[in-house]
Amino acid sequence: MLLTLKKAQGMSCPHQFARGMACHGANCMAWRWANVVNRNFREAQNPKALTELEAGPRTAPDCWEFFAFDPAEDVFEAGWLEPRADADARRLGFCGLAGTPIDFS
Repeated sequence: MLLTLKKAQGMSCPHQFARGMACHGANCMAWRWANVVNRNFREAQNPKALTELEAGPRTAPDCWEFFAFDPAEDVFEAGWLEPRADADARRLGFCGLAGTPIDFS
């Protein structure tokens, strides 16, 4: 079963002998990530900006960080990236001791 960390940590660990032990999620050596989630990106009004001031009005929440990168020579794309914790909250994982989950979709 694929689960987010939050959902997994609300479940009992099947490998603990003591009743009521919660899943440790990514803090457990058996935890396996099933996917990689890219951080959301919102382009700036001026995509060639090198600073937040040059980018124009903010188009993302205050917790998002300004980011400018060069995907190819002399081509800049500036904007805001969501916090890594928000992206990680969407990642799915599973207990590796139970084997790899079967995808029935």
